[in-house]
Amino acid sequence: MADSNHLSVLNLKKRSGKAGSDREQEKNFAALCALVALGVSTGGLIVSILTLNAANTIANKPMPTLVQTVNGKTMEIKAFDGKVRSDRAIQDFTVKTLTNLFTWRVYLIPTNQDEMRSPKADPGVAIESDGTANLKLPSPVWAASFAISDDFRKDFLGKQLAPLITTLKVLQGSSEVAFVPVSIQDPIEIKTNKPDEKLWKVKIVANLAVRTALNVPETLVPFNKDVYIRAVIPPIMPDVSRLDPKTDLQAVTAIARSAGLEIYGMEDFSKEDLIK
Repeated sequence: MADSNHLSVLNLKKRSGKAGSDREQEKNFAALCALVALGVSTGGLIVSILTLNAANTIANKPMPTLVQTVNGKTMEIKAFDGKVRSDRAIQDFTVKTLTNLFTWRVYLIPTNQDEMRSPKADPGVAIESDGTANLKLPSPVWAASFAISDDFRKDFLGKQLAPLITTLKVLQGSSEVAFVPVSIQDPIEIKTNKPDEKLWKVKIVANLAVRTALNVPETLVPFNKDVYIRAVIPPIMPDVSRLDPKTDLQAVTAIARSAGLEIYGMEDFSKEDLIK
């Protein structure tokens, strides 16, 4: 009987010890789960902080300019940060803008075969000028003039281009002028104290071919200039399928400034400057 009681006590102790061991394992497993959950939560917090920091960095970074191509169009892009521009882009912008500004004719540029056979006369665009009334520019010249900075554009158009075009009676069909580029040097960066400003000087040698009558040979007028260029943020290109790119102000402005550059000054230089 005593042996039976002794065995019962031993069995009870074994069961009690096993139950204690199971509870200890449960406690260890619960602690492990809590530790894993804490690790996952901490990792998620770190990832969130890193993501927020990256998003803040991107938000404060200057938007890439999507215009760095040879032809200046945004459809084929090579993105540059901020206001960086390639030499080729600056040169092409300069030649293209000067060609549009200094090519004057009585007819609008034809857009289809019918207009090529029967060109439309350009009515011109009236501009504001101090002291002189009824000044007009050929439509392509007016459209290209939005590639000029605001502080330079008014005097340049009103005191230089429009009076000369009026004197030559271009819109009356008495004269026409073509811009003929000869050479253009690599842009020279102009140092500035403003870190977000990019300026360049471009030397260009060209001629203006002036013809006053069909039976008179054209005259070549030297056009040697230092052209001052500034990087700007290009406007968002509108849907030109719904706008007239030749007359609608929004479309005209966006197209003229799509290269992210503007001319803010122009002055004569001598040929001797080229060899310095």
